[in-house]
Amino acid sequence: MTWTARQQAMLKVMGLAVWSPPSALSHDDALDAVDSADVVDSTPQAEASPPPSPSSVPVTRDRAPAGAAAAAPDEQAAPTRAPVLSPPPAPDERARHILSLSADALTADIQACQACALGAQRRHAVPGGALLPADWAVVLAPPQDADNQQGEVCAGPNGVLLDNLLAALGLARETDDVAQRVFVTPAVKCHPPRDRAPEAAEVAQCHPYLARQLALVKPRVIIAMGRVAARQLLGVDEPLGKLRGQVHQWQGVPVVVSIELQMLMRQIPERPRAWADFCLAAEALAGQPVRPSAA
Repeated sequence: MTWTARQQAMLKVMGLAVWSPPSALSHDDALDAVDSADVVDSTPQAEASPPPSPSSVPVTRDRAPAGAAAAAPDEQAAPTRAPVLSPPPAPDERARHILSLSADALTADIQACQACALGAQRRHAVPGGALLPADWAVVLAPPQDADNQQGEVCAGPNGVLLDNLLAALGLARETDDVAQRVFVTPAVKCHPPRDRAPEAAEVAQCHPYLARQLALVKPRVIIAMGRVAARQLLGVDEPLGKLRGQVHQWQGVPVVVSIELQMLMRQIPERPRAWADFCLAAEALAGQPVRPSAA
């Protein structure tokens, strides 16, 4: 990948190393501490140990590598091993209906959904980006209040941070290039009141929506940002520290787990760790065949 002067300047401001294909990665590169960024939150920052270089994160499949990236500060207090969820149940009548919907019908169904208590408490459902073919997909935590007010994903400052991470890899949420296009959607489509964690039943109601969205978009790599997104895709409820630093699978598509955007807003030292996750996703995608051209 050829980096423009603007992209290199953006990475320097964010304190992030330049990503390059695996064959060109230098193991001597290291991430600098993040001194500033385009979006800075006023919340006091927690101390964090220097993060590993993205090039040092091994690409594995379905198993944790030796020396996997350390868990984020709030993840270290989690139990050593959380219970593993049961596989999603066989599709019921509602799920079968959702899995047959066209793009427009799917978006309309999400916006009208009242399948759980969140539907009655929200202002707007948040379906996510346009359901167009995209090589990349990013699945986020449940919508924030700004998303709920506008009905758009990443409507607040966290969207600027996500766009900066994507732009550093030459990607964008809105572009005509399928290889550079990123589909972004929350794992749960409604904002839980008082920013509480969604209940298991609420997460389950949104599972067929996410499955149908990804079936329509056909991404070649998926990034799951946060524990709810990871649980929705992988069917396990474990600390992020146990899931990061490796390549998982969702219906044959590589999945990389990363840190929730809201944590990155509060704890700037965690941003280089998220950058390492995005670089791992780029490496996973680089090892795949090119998407066939449309007929």
